[in-house]
Amino acid sequence: MRLQDRITATKIRDGDVKTFEAFINQYQDKVFNYCLRLSNNFQIAEELTQEVFMKVYQNINRYDYKKAALSTWLFKIAHNLTLNFLRDNVQPNMDTNLDTAAFSTSPEDQYLIKEKYERLLIALQAIPLEGRELILLKDYLGFSCQELASIFDIPVGTVKSRLHMLRKRLRELVGDDDE
Repeated sequence: MRLQDRITATKIRDGDVKTFEAFINQYQDKVFNYCLRLSNNFQIAEELTQEVFMKVYQNINRYDYKKAALSTWLFKIAHNLTLNFLRDNVQPNMDTNLDTAAFSTSPEDQYLIKEKYERLLIALQAIPLEGRELILLKDYLGFSCQELASIFDIPVGTVKSRLHMLRKRLRELVGDDDE
């Protein structure tokens, strides 16, 4: 995997537009969703996503395949940009719209799913930003604890203990002990 990351980074560094386009296509939805979940604003998430890929292109020569996977480095950039944006700006109101048409369940189940989803979004907002990021990167985007440790510059054990505590806190806030 890291060999492929090294090849991809080298091609991007050398100006291979097709490789950079393929890289963007591979990760833009994940980066956008990450930024959207943290900012709760579609337009801001779009702007942050564009800025993330601009930073990747501008700083590709700083990527070290020996230290981290290219995707980990990408999300480190997304993490830093989003964190800086949210620190410098007032967070917008939450958008709790959920398209229930996507569910093939009864109307009653759709209502319960939407209600639980809205409670989860509200609970996530009560969690400190770094905690939200850990939860989203691990549970939504599927990053490993090792990758999270690299992104946040903390030990793997700290990542695991924080995730445990955060999930426990979310269960308390949502009022759902079975998930």
